[in-house]
Amino acid sequence: MSLSSMVSILAVQQILLACLEERVHQSIQQEIQEFQQLRHSRDPNTGGQPSGDDIEAIFDVFLSRNIPEDGEYLLAIADGTIYRASSLALPIPFQADSPLVQRWAQTTRSQMGTETLFEERTLRSSDPIQIRYGVEPVFARGDVVGVW
Repeated sequence: MSLSSMVSILAVQQILLACLEERVHQSIQQEIQEFQQLRHSRDPNTGGQPSGDDIEAIFDVFLSRNIPEDGEYLLAIADGTIYRASSLALPIPFQADSPLVQRWAQTTRSQMGTETLFEERTLRSSDPIQIRYGVEPVFARGDVVGVW
């Protein structure tokens, strides 16, 4: 294989990875925007009052309306613990006692990022994986009542 072919393959690979990263970032942003829209929507069952303070009801509606893609997990955290998730079988990094979920449960500001995990017990292999995430705290009367 010639040097120019190898360089071309590497360039194409980098472009594809950049496109994938952008698509994942946009997907996370879209989920956060949809959640915020739902939270600030009017509830017809209460005469049009904002539905924003009943966090568990909002989580229930949001999770019932969203079907995550393969490898995507939606977690709803209320009172510092996982209230509900989009999947019954969560991978170890997304289980309630994981350091990552514990950190997210304590967040007080919006975050988007990437976490690289190397732990063999977590991954069942020695290969690192990257988790791309968005964390959105939910406030009611000045206090964090949940994290999505």
